[in-house]
Amino acid sequence: MSAGAPIRAALVENLTELHLPAMRACFEEAARRAEKETLSYEQYLLELSQRECEARDKNRIARLLKDSGLPMEKTLANFDLKMAASSIAGKISSCSGVLARARAIFSRRSAMKWLTAGAA
Repeated sequence: MSAGAPIRAALVENLTELHLPAMRACFEEAARRAEKETLSYEQYLLELSQRECEARDKNRIARLLKDSGLPMEKTLANFDLKMAASSIAGKISSCSGVLARARAIFSRRSAMKWLTAGAA
């Protein structure tokens, strides 16, 4: 039995207790890679924490989609505008214009903030 086995077991137990399943699943592979590439402890921990955050984001999105009850096969791309009432079809097709105007307004406000911050 190697000296690393008790450490591994304790680490798995701690990661389980802390509810960090993504870290628990990938810490060995990341440790081997960090050792091979001579990464610092901070870089190794950053990689582990990023993987945990990505897994949590993915799980949260999946949970919210499931809880929403929305049919997964329905998207705006496959929505039949001909079947919708004319008023709804017009609103749906004008959404892209509204989004473009909102982006333009936001970018102008950001530019003004940047200009006024530079003048101060």
